Amino acid sequence: MTAPVRLLFFTQTLGCETCLQTKQILDELPPLSEKITVDEANLVLDADKAKQYGIDRVPSIALVGTTATGEERDSRIRFDSPNSRSIPARMRSSTVALRIVFPSVPR
Repeated sequence: MTAPVRLLFFTQTLGCETCLQTKQILDELPPLSEKITVDEANLVLDADKAKQYGIDRVPSIALVGTTATGEERDSRIRFDSPNSRSIPARMRSSTVALRIVFPSVPR
């Protein structure tokens, strides 16, 4: 990885059966690299942020990269769940690794 990547995890306390399990998976990633961070946002309480990233259900994850000048850049890469009873699609480790590395390449 050449630049930091932030995983923006959208969750909610009530009505999401797999949010805790998804959070546990995400918490395993930052120890792998100092360039990976995980931030949490509530779908309801942080509605403006959810709208900014096009998130409309939980659990969902938006990957945010960094430009060559150090500014955050939305990679438009998302991991989202078809419903609150399943873990976001494409969460296989190889796919997650490639999708996290991609936004870390400055543009």
